Order: sequence, then structure tokens, then C-alpha cells
Amino acid sequence: MTTDRLIITTQSDLHEAWLRLMQPLGFAGRSLWLMFISADGAPVPQLTEITDLPERPTTSDVESMGRFLSHFEGSDIRLGVLLTRPGAGIPDHDDHAWVGAAYQACRDAQVRCEVVHVATATAVTPVPMDALRASA
Repeated sequence: MTTDRLIITTQSDLHEAWLRLMQPLGFAGRSLWLMFISADGAPVPQLTEITDLPERPTTSDVESMGRFLSHFEGSDIRLGVLLTRPGAGIPDHDDHAWVGAAYQACRDAQVRCEVVHVATATAVTPVPMDALRASA
């Protein structure tokens, strides 16, 4: 999957990009997809996929992700994150745990994170931080 010719300046642009890049919907396992976006809105041409995730993240998962992302601290890179998982429906508590872990890792690494999305077999759904607080 490549992000050639995409420009992402708004949350709507990011949502449309995830919709386009993840077609057809339907996933065999749980993965996190990372899209690194430059200051001018152009994403790095390739996505990074972290595969074989457990249902819920551990403290070690968050720390590992934070260490990886810390390489981008101080840069003007923004990060788009998408969780994909098998099944249908709206984001559930396990999805929210991974979304929260992504936000936490970005905070720890001081990397700007766009709204995290969750993709299932039926939808790509944005999950802003306030939605996590409301569901807690």
C-alpha cells in the first residue's frame, strides 16, 4: 500500500485516506498501521504495519511504541494511526485500549498524533481522545 499523491491537511482528509487505503475492508488479524505525515501534508510513501497484536495492549507494548516513536521527537512529522481488526461493528473496549495506547505512546514520545481510527469489516471509525474519556 502506498500513499502516493495524498495530501492530508484535515481530519477529513485522513479519514478518506484510511478508507481508500484499506479497501476492501475485512482483516484476518489485529494490526496497527502508522502513516507518517510531513508538515506540508504529504505522507511518507509507505505505511508501517505492526502485526499480530494481542486483544489488549500491555504496558510493555505502550513503552515499546513510545521508544520507536521517540526517534521522531522534535520533528515536524505528524502521525496517523489506524487499528484494524477482524469482525464488524463499532469500536469496542479492546479497540479503545489500543487507541488509548497509541495516544499515550505519542504523548510519551512527544510526537503529534492525528485522530486515531479503527477499521473493521464494515467501517472505518475515527476515535478522538474525548471519546475515550467518555467511554471510560
